[in-house]
Amino acid sequence: MSIQPTREPPRGAGPTVRPREVAPQEVYLDRGPAIPSGYGRDRLVVLMRDPTTIHCYWRLEGEQARPPAGADPKPIVRLVDAATGAARELNVPAGARCAYVEVEPGGRYRVELGYRDAQGVFGGVLATGEVSTPPAGPSAVIDPAWTADPAEFTLLLALLDPTGMGQYEGRAS
Repeated sequence: MSIQPTREPPRGAGPTVRPREVAPQEVYLDRGPAIPSGYGRDRLVVLMRDPTTIHCYWRLEGEQARPPAGADPKPIVRLVDAATGAARELNVPAGARCAYVEVEPGGRYRVELGYRDAQGVFGGVLATGEVSTPPAGPSAVIDPAWTADPAEFTLLLALLDPTGMGQYEGRAS
């Protein structure tokens, strides 16, 4: 004897209540207010990519959004070496919002964003604080809390090489 599914209630189970048939409707999905493309604030941010490269991005949405009258509409990213005061400029296309800048490892820099006026004078619009790039290569600082003594190191190698054949995953002899 097999039991077959049925939509009918068992006999004697009481009054039968059938679900009301509902016509299909279009589902309303409230997406909330639209996300704005910006918040009306000017901003310049610098991030370290690696010891030799920094990434700058900016949003010009407030009063600084348009270059001054008579100025070249292409923004200029100025990199200032904080130690020497030497400045280097990077021309970026009009409408650009970011740039990668090559730097020296272990340096300290400030970044300015601005335009050149009709006389060719740079006028800064936004500036960052001082940022430091990490040194190239590993750190010379060795923390004794993270070093293994030779006996522990030998034990670790033995655990990685249970066959004792001198090979373990990640190293060929």
